[in-house]
Amino acid sequence: MIYRAILLFGPPYAGKGTACKNLELPQLFYAASGNIIRRILGEQREPFASQINGYVKNGRLVPDDEMCNIFKSEVQHLEQTGVYRPSEQLLFLDGIPRTFEQAKSLDDFLDVLEIFHFTNLPNSVLRGRAAKRVQDALNDGKQPRTDDNPVAIEQRIKDYYEMTFPTLDFYKAPLRCVDALLPENCVKSQIRTLAMNAIAQYLSELPVNF
Repeated sequence: MIYRAILLFGPPYAGKGTACKNLELPQLFYAASGNIIRRILGEQREPFASQINGYVKNGRLVPDDEMCNIFKSEVQHLEQTGVYRPSEQLLFLDGIPRTFEQAKSLDDFLDVLEIFHFTNLPNSVLRGRAAKRVQDALNDGKQPRTDDNPVAIEQRIKDYYEMTFPTLDFYKAPLRCVDALLPENCVKSQIRTLAMNAIAQYLSELPVNF
């Protein structure tokens, strides 16, 4: 089966998850590669947990073959358990495909309809957002994410521009640009408008609002 999807592209700390995971549009199924990885690590789900733990701690990407296998397994599991309904929902993917090789590997698994691209974010802004996320976690009495350390932050930004950004060239789907430097509510409004337009186009048999 081929799964219909909208891809979210943008550097780490662009605010993709903040803007997209709580849109309250049931026709979209939000799935972030980072959340999938952290869930596997939190549950100590083997053999994947042991394989990916070292990569995450050092801010490195999980190797393409492993990441694609994990992702396919997760999507099929969510479908089988009824959590995700492909006939009624579009996948809303954050962080995968993340490399050209992943895009090629998933080409017969995903039907990419559109790409929402978070733009207008200099590295200085990304570093500032990363530092704020760490401080917010500490202020709340929580441990910061393991990949929110200075070395990992710089590596993640570098990996995005060297490995992920060029992946846009693989796709022929429409590219919708999002000004991610605007205030959070404005970014979310842009995403919601784009998402509702996509729902109306690709799921025209279903109501836009429930």
